[in-house]
Amino acid sequence: MAGLTSTYYRPIEGCRAAWPSSGFRYQVSKSERLVTEDSAKFDTAPEVLHRDSGNGSILHHAVLESYFELDEVGSRVVDLLLEGLTFAEVVTKLLLEFDVSSAVLRADVAELVEKLVSKSILVPNS
Repeated sequence: MAGLTSTYYRPIEGCRAAWPSSGFRYQVSKSERLVTEDSAKFDTAPEVLHRDSGNGSILHHAVLESYFELDEVGSRVVDLLLEGLTFAEVVTKLLLEFDVSSAVLRADVAELVEKLVSKSILVPNS
């Protein structure tokens, strides 16, 4: 993906739904990988507007003029992070909502968070 472009995710309906077998629809290069510790907390960057879209949410970085549309699963991850839950607490809560192994869920949530941090949508909250 060149430059800052929109990223879309396939919606998943209902609780205890099947987790997408391919994870989210983007790939994170090794250079974009960030360490996601269990105690890590995140917030949206001050320039980011977060709006519910009915089937998920839209994140708009006003300065970089980039948009990200999240499906219900991606929105749930971001909503839990914005509620102040740690990375580990988000994973634990989602394990109760989706039929997915802990390892797959943890990797997919880490990948989403790392992608949003690398695009200046989320920022670590100390």
